[in-house]
Amino acid sequence: MAGSSSEPPPEDSAPHSNPPSAARARSARYLLPSPVSTVHAVVVLILGFAVEGATEVYQFLARGDLVQGPLEYYTTLATTVFGFYLMFLGLREWHAFHPRPKRRTLTPGKRRWPWFGLSLWAGGTAMTGLLSILLGGWEAQATPFWVAWPVGGIVVLAFGNFFFGLRREAHVPGSSWGNGLGWASFTWSLGTATVAGLVVGDRTLLLLTEFVTSWVALIASIGPIVVAMSPLFVTYALLIATFGLALRIPRNGIP
Repeated sequence: MAGSSSEPPPEDSAPHSNPPSAARARSARYLLPSPVSTVHAVVVLILGFAVEGATEVYQFLARGDLVQGPLEYYTTLATTVFGFYLMFLGLREWHAFHPRPKRRTLTPGKRRWPWFGLSLWAGGTAMTGLLSILLGGWEAQATPFWVAWPVGGIVVLAFGNFFFGLRREAHVPGSSWGNGLGWASFTWSLGTATVAGLVVGDRTLLLLTEFVTSWVALIASIGPIVVAMSPLFVTYALLIATFGLALRIPRNGIP
């Protein structure tokens, strides 16, 4: 019959799987595994704190010649990335069982100001400036103070916002020890962030120049910043204790 054909359709037109897509899906499932339980989430999160805390301890102890040992220096950078990856997985799984509360809708036309973030930045800028003045020599810094101090405030904002969020996630009503440890970890992170912010602020122009000219030199130049951040091992130790207490007190009956 005209218009009909007994020949099978070409092989290209037959439905078939897409190997690259399947490989990407398997990789995504491996890198972002499905949530298991609240307990598993806290264990992964604590493991991330432990990895990063141990890294910070080594960086603190080797602060005098950390950058002079390329193998050790780059290894600590790699373990830092791995530690934050574990923290990301733990928080992701935690939020699967404890979703973040939705923000209340405001009256149309009314604008919500990020007062907490603005307070952290303003306070961080002031603390960076005060520390710079107390240490002396701020007028001879490589970066003008009107650039260095606000940059330090940005560092305090980033640290403070991150660790305050962790403190809030671990908050357990009725656990005064856990909540006290959470606030202590947040407070220590602000002090460390002020020191790190002063170092970042002083090296801002150098970092910007090397970001454009040489990334190899840039990685070496962040060595003093890495050392300034190393006292955060105290914060991670406090967070391990905080989430350990939260692990012992189940929330809403969720395992």
